[in-house]
Amino acid sequence: MHPSEPRRDRPLVVTAADARFARTLWQFLRSAERRRAVEGLDWLAWDLGMEPEQLAGLRRRFPWCGFRRFDASAHPPHVRVSAGTWAWKPVIVVESARDRGGPVLWADSGAIVRPRFREVFDEIRRTGVLTLWSKTAIGRKADPRTLARTGLAPELWGVIERPATIFGFDAGDPTACDLIRRWAAFCEDPETIAPVDAMPGHKFDQAVLNCVLIAATAEGRLASLPVGDIDISSGRPVAWFTTRNKVDPRLPTWTDPLCRLWYWTYKTVDQALHRRAERKRARGGDPGAGS
Repeated sequence: MHPSEPRRDRPLVVTAADARFARTLWQFLRSAERRRAVEGLDWLAWDLGMEPEQLAGLRRRFPWCGFRRFDASAHPPHVRVSAGTWAWKPVIVVESARDRGGPVLWADSGAIVRPRFREVFDEIRRTGVLTLWSKTAIGRKADPRTLARTGLAPELWGVIERPATIFGFDAGDPTACDLIRRWAAFCEDPETIAPVDAMPGHKFDQAVLNCVLIAATAEGRLASLPVGDIDISSGRPVAWFTTRNKVDPRLPTWTDPLCRLWYWTYKTVDQALHRRAERKRARGGDPGAGS
C-alpha cells in the first residue's frame, strides 16, 4: 500500500513525533490500519527529530502515511522542540493545511483510533472547528500574561478550556483558518506563549489556542461547542478516540496488544470511578469521591 496522491478536499490527519515518541507513533498508525481508517484519508506525520532507523522503519511499515521533516533551524529558539513550549505545533498545523480545502485533524502521537472515527470529519465539515471539553478553567492553565497579551477579556478566564491534544478544523472555512493562523501568530511571540517564569501548570500552545477559541466564541465568530469530553478525568468521553497512550520506546512492536490492553484497563477503571463520583454528587454525597 502506498500513499495516494493528496487531494485538496480529502480529510487529512496530522501528527508528529521525535525519537522519544517514535514507538508511540507506530502504535497510532497501527490503530488506523486496524480500524480501516486509511483508505480515503490522507495521513501526514512530521519528524521532530526521530533517529534515522526509526523513521526508516516507520516508512517501510506504513507506506500509506506521508512523512515530513520539521526544520527547527528555520525558527526562533522558543519554537524548537527542545524548548518545551510546543510552539512548533501551530507551525506544523498551518503548514500541513496549506493548499488544503477539507477537514484537517491534529492528533498527538499518543492517540489511538477507535470505532466511528470517520464521523469526526463529518462533524468538522458541519461545524468548521472540532474540539473537546477538558475539566479546568482556562485561567488555571494559562499564565495571566498570556491571557492579557492575546486580549482575552478577564470575564472569560473562567471558561472551561479545550485540549490541544486533538482538534480539527475545516481548511475550506475562512473563519476556521483565520483562527488557526491567529493561534500560530501568537505562538511566534515568546512573551505570549512562554512568559518568563510562567505559572505552574501553564500549557503553552494549548493556552494560546484556547484564548483564540474562547474569544472567537464570545464574539460570535465561532458557533460550535466541543462535541464531548476528552478521555482524561471524565466518565463519559468521546468513543472515537483515546489519547495519551504513550509507549516506552524500548518496547518491541509485538507488545502492542499488551500496551493497548494496559491503557484500556486503566482508562476503563478511571472512567468507572468518575461515573461513580458523578452519581454520588447527584445524590449529594462526597463530591471528591473517585477524583
